[in-house]
Amino acid sequence: MPTNQRSAGYLIVSLSVVLLIIVALIKVSSDHREALICEAVHVTPSLNPSICPAHRSVVSWLTIAAFGVSFLFLGSGVYMISPTEAKKRQFKEIDTSSLDDEEKKVYEALKKGGGSAYQGDLIKGTSMSKVQISRVLDKMETKGILERRRRGMANIVFLK
Repeated sequence: MPTNQRSAGYLIVSLSVVLLIIVALIKVSSDHREALICEAVHVTPSLNPSICPAHRSVVSWLTIAAFGVSFLFLGSGVYMISPTEAKKRQFKEIDTSSLDDEEKKVYEALKKGGGSAYQGDLIKGTSMSKVQISRVLDKMETKGILERRRRGMANIVFLK
């Protein structure tokens, strides 16, 4: 999942950069065109300068909105690329030789899950019963290897 999220993030960043370039080119072109129109209106004595169509245009507001949307996309893409808390979270490596087979299974499942998992997922991932998992987690918690936190009706297990 994180790899797909990163790929999507890179895609969003690249598309938003392209969009920013396009919007910038449109803004430059629009400003140049409006300056020429305004200049033509001010040079012609028979036209009233207050009715200059360049001053009544909404293009500049639309380009500002387009820049805003582009920067929002850019920000969301950068957020998707940046490392998440799960990746940043470090847990201490322990000597697994002191663990029994069930504890090793749970430790490896937690390690594979980035250092945390729901207790129900550990039951599925280790093929142990609820009672077995609870006993193993109690022993490991006593040894200071992990901790459990209650989240609603479920427990989340974290490696320390």
